[in-house]
Amino acid sequence: MTHSIHYKIFKNLHNKRGSEMVEATIVLPIVILIILGLLCFLVFFFRASTVQYRHHQELIDKANDSTEIFHVNKDEYSYSKSIKALNRTTYKTGKKDRIYVLNEESILRIGGTAVELLKE
Repeated sequence: MTHSIHYKIFKNLHNKRGSEMVEATIVLPIVILIILGLLCFLVFFFRASTVQYRHHQELIDKANDSTEIFHVNKDEYSYSKSIKALNRTTYKTGKKDRIYVLNEESILRIGGTAVELLKE
């Protein structure tokens, strides 16, 4: 009788289920936090790329509306976002853009003087 009681007690002590549960309760929240942090960074970089695309489109539209023969449009933008994860860090990105405006119609109309104008 006492042998069977000791056997049941020691059998439960060597049970692997309990250690797996403890391990899962420690590791699982850490894995979830890492995945959520990566998602926050992906959203930040996606939004930054859409801001960059819109800015580039605005520069192209300005260049299309220009009546100058040759001009360089320069512009700068920045994007920042505070990501509320474990630490409240503000991440920033920015870029300097430059677009060359070249009006082909005017160059063809003025002919050879356009070549001299562009050399300067």
